[in-house]
Amino acid sequence: MIPHDERALIGDLGEGESATLAALLAERDLRRRTGSSALSEAERFELREAIEHVMPRLEPDDRALLIQVVKRGVAGAARDRGVSRRQINNALARLRPLFEDAGLGHG
Repeated sequence: MIPHDERALIGDLGEGESATLAALLAERDLRRRTGSSALSEAERFELREAIEHVMPRLEPDDRALLIQVVKRGVAGAARDRGVSRRQINNALARLRPLFEDAGLGHG
């Protein structure tokens, strides 16, 4: 079960909560890859579903890391944790297959 304060970050995108983890990831990734910023409702739903599928299965520290990276970036998360950016990137690389298996990162 995801703690309440983290659940708010992956809340229901259909209700306009643009500060959710799913929304932040989607917007950043889409802008990075295409320069575009709009996702269809179906894409937003699929993204939210994939994230909600993976997040509860993560260790609390891994969830916290992902939230830190979304909020502060890799460099900010590294500073906050007192580790190198390489260590953050290695952790993200370790977690990436879990999200890809849930349908993220394809296409």
